[in-house]
Amino acid sequence: MEIMARARAVWVGTAPGGRVNYRGETVDLSQENTNIAIPLLVSSNGFGIFWNNPSRSRVNNRFVHMLYLSAEVADRVDYYFIYGPEPDQIIGRYRELTGEVPLFGRWAYGFWQCKNKYQSQQELETVAGKYRALHIPVDNIVQDWFWWVTMAR
Repeated sequence: MEIMARARAVWVGTAPGGRVNYRGETVDLSQENTNIAIPLLVSSNGFGIFWNNPSRSRVNNRFVHMLYLSAEVADRVDYYFIYGPEPDQIIGRYRELTGEVPLFGRWAYGFWQCKNKYQSQQELETVAGKYRALHIPVDNIVQDWFWWVTMAR
């Protein structure tokens, strides 16, 4: 696609280090731990590209005037060119294509207590009891079951 001359290329999603502008980079569009790939490019030239492919994909944006999109598995190429020109308009049109996402339940927006490792159920209950005694509301306590010798014990 000869559309990227002098444009900033912003891929929507999250990546470690807070990267935003991927101009001149090769980008993997795949889910990996804290990397959350949303296959939507928002260009500073007033357009977006929604890459509608569920397989692991790669974007090669290293060349000045070219943008290459490829997928590991694809029977056909499916993408949408979205004109803005403002980024908010591009995101809005993307939401029209993909549907509005409902909010999580209220419990998901509260305080989450998380520890790398609880030694036992007793320790976890003690932590919960301490929060209750101090009148500190806790909406979720994260327990990684794989840390215990036997699952859930």
